[in-house]
Amino acid sequence: MKSNQLQFITELLERRHEKQLRTRIDFVEILLPQSVSIESLSSLDYFIGNIDFSNIDSNFVTEYIQNFLGQKNAKFHVLRAAIPDWTSDQVNTFGTDLNLEHFDTNLNRTHKPNYQFHGLTNDSRLFQMRKNETSVLVFHFSHGTLGFDKMTITVWLLEEQ
Repeated sequence: MKSNQLQFITELLERRHEKQLRTRIDFVEILLPQSVSIESLSSLDYFIGNIDFSNIDSNFVTEYIQNFLGQKNAKFHVLRAAIPDWTSDQVNTFGTDLNLEHFDTNLNRTHKPNYQFHGLTNDSRLFQMRKNETSVLVFHFSHGTLGFDKMTITVWLLEEQ
């Protein structure tokens, strides 16, 4: 079943991208993103996304996220991504390449995550980027056995006072 779904999603994204159409899906899980061109993958808008980049070159991940950040997806809430065991330097380079700011702990006082946000640990890395007047994208990197192996991007919304 999963292989049929993957083939369907792959073909759908490629065909719609050829016609310069964006594709909107509430929830998407992509286990083999290398089976889709980066342009087609970047034409996908979603509410919740799970993408496994763990066996993909770090440059692909960075390029996808750059494209992702350039889109105006108002319905986006969370992206959970497996990444290929990045070192601290690779995580920091990623943040620098995307012009992300280091996480401001005061954000906890004014904004709250729009979706589940996993607990922070001492070995987490956090960055942020203002999305608009009322929301901030928060990038959370989790450390696994060999390196940072998970990245979560969530929307934090301004709390009503």
